[in-house]
Amino acid sequence: MDFSRRRAGVGGRVRYTAYFIDLQGRERSAGTFAVRKDADRFWMSPMYERDTVALHFTWVRDQAGVEAALAHLEPALAPFDPRPHWGKVFLDAPSYPRGEDFLALAERYDPRGVFRNDWFSAALGPRSGR
Repeated sequence: MDFSRRRAGVGGRVRYTAYFIDLQGRERSAGTFAVRKDADRFWMSPMYERDTVALHFTWVRDQAGVEAALAHLEPALAPFDPRPHWGKVFLDAPSYPRGEDFLALAERYDPRGVFRNDWFSAALGPRSGR
């Protein structure tokens, strides 16, 4: 079950905060939602070559609870070909139209993997091994 509450934002603008009832029946804030974003030309951007509606969620400090919620949320959003922001939490790394080009460029400019970490490799794939 989910619902929203009206609240005053910066400068008195009306904003809405989304809430949901978690799997244990507790009310949780899901943050402020729905911002329209224009398409851009950045290969790894969620808005690459398409206008986008960004859903912003503010989670509690409960990693297991967040991952349990994402296990329900990600399949529900799958028909819309979602592309999570790389700085946000997600379970399944999205597919990006220029993802292979980005990996080739990263390999070219960082062949030793200095700017990679375990998270990056898990999300985008291991280095080519050169």
